Amino acid sequence: MKLTSPAILISFDPYTVDTGDASHNFGEKVILADRREFSYGRANSTSAVGRLQIAPAPIANHANMSVTATALGSFQLALTPGATAGAANIYAEGYAVINAGINNGATYGIKGNPAITASTAFTLDLIDPIRNAALTTASKVTLVHNAHNLFVQGTSTTARGAGVALTAFAATNFGFLQVKGIASVLGDGTIAVGSAVNAGTVAGSVKAVSGTYATDLATVLMGNATIAGVDTEARPVFLNIA
Repeated sequence: MKLTSPAILISFDPYTVDTGDASHNFGEKVILADRREFSYGRANSTSAVGRLQIAPAPIANHANMSVTATALGSFQLALTPGATAGAANIYAEGYAVINAGINNGATYGIKGNPAITASTAFTLDLIDPIRNAALTTASKVTLVHNAHNLFVQGTSTTARGAGVALTAFAATNFGFLQVKGIASVLGDGTIAVGSAVNAGTVAGSVKAVSGTYATDLATVLMGNATIAGVDTEARPVFLNIA
């Protein structure tokens, strides 16, 4: 059953993998009695145990898109992307953000999208209706992925975290990733006790941040090491992934 609010459970199996349809919403959260937290998602690549998963990379040509005039209450947006295509439902349960013009600052949940052809108008289905004011052609729209829809085992230090895999996933599998609490995660390089960590240079690993303030601000932190980390070995990390 798909929930509309977090579930706090005493008994829960985070190792379950769905190979057919999704059984939960993307990002649907479960909180255990020991305060570990898990979020449900869909893999876009093979994912190994104890490896950090990250959100899909933003698509530059799916930002600041032109929109046709759209009435109040509409559950659809007609958008024209730049010169980059996209697969069907890559934005399912993500967000359409109005970044300019009428309704600048509004955010709407996305139900799904058709396959996107480069530089060709398409219709986006929304979860939320257009509110506040009707959109005009002066409005611009930016699409944002749900971090848990098509997560990958990557190395980007600026991408949002999706969580750590506690079991192996094949591409297109659905299941839960751990997002908060103690988890065993592959280390990249030596990591001191208490160090803040972000994505490492080895796919799925974490490394200590540089300690340079400006550099730290430009990266997405995933948690803190609880004991000293050893290169190529998994070590406990206290995760703090949104």
